[in-house]
Amino acid sequence: MKLNKQIATVLSSVFLLGALSACGSTTDTGSAPTTGSKVESPTDTGTHVEELKLSTVLTRQIIDGKLTYKFSLRNDQDEEVNVKFSSTQRFDYVIKDNNNQVVYTYSADKMFGEMMTEKTLKKGEFFDSEIDLSEAVPQLDEGEYTVEVVSSALGGEKLKESFPVIIGKAEETKVEMLEETVTFNGLQDGNSIEVLNDAGDIEAMRLSESVKEFFNELAEKQNLDTPDKVHIKLYLANGQKNIVGAEKIAK
Repeated sequence: MKLNKQIATVLSSVFLLGALSACGSTTDTGSAPTTGSKVESPTDTGTHVEELKLSTVLTRQIIDGKLTYKFSLRNDQDEEVNVKFSSTQRFDYVIKDNNNQVVYTYSADKMFGEMMTEKTLKKGEFFDSEIDLSEAVPQLDEGEYTVEVVSSALGGEKLKESFPVIIGKAEETKVEMLEETVTFNGLQDGNSIEVLNDAGDIEAMRLSESVKEFFNELAEKQNLDTPDKVHIKLYLANGQKNIVGAEKIAK
């Protein structure tokens, strides 16, 4: 079995891998009094909201010596896409511990103004949001966590990303990211799958929130006579492989 390894070294107590991105255009369309925050992506507007067909990108960046993260929506289509928000909230995120329990929610203690805004993205353009964990980190014990980010755009509840975080006192923290090609055997439960690796061994791997829908759809269309091969991105936490990205390999 061949593993493509990346070692990310962070001179901080927080870790992330990502890619670079740029900004899209913005148009404000109105405002209203402030309202309480929502943990989930705000799609309950009383009318049907069409699902946004955008891709997501995560970026690790250092601004003024401060480690931050960028959650980006990218338009890969030929036509323009209008991204609409019903409030000033652009995203939400939760932090989960190794038991998959939510220990921090970004929006829990925040207020967002009701303001319909619209951002038009042409092909190849991005809409960026800065994710700052500095408020959350002091509230967490040392250990390994998973951050799950979701867009607050209308119709954007499936626009999610997740990434590992290590909270610790050490000045230097290393986390190993891996890529593998595996054969998908099926779901074990709502949070794990069974795969056959290139060495012929059966493994159980944990699913991050951002890939659960992918593997649920794969399981629904599963043909045991011609099993699917999948290229996955994952990280190790306490000996458990956690999948954060997946792509089906064409047969």
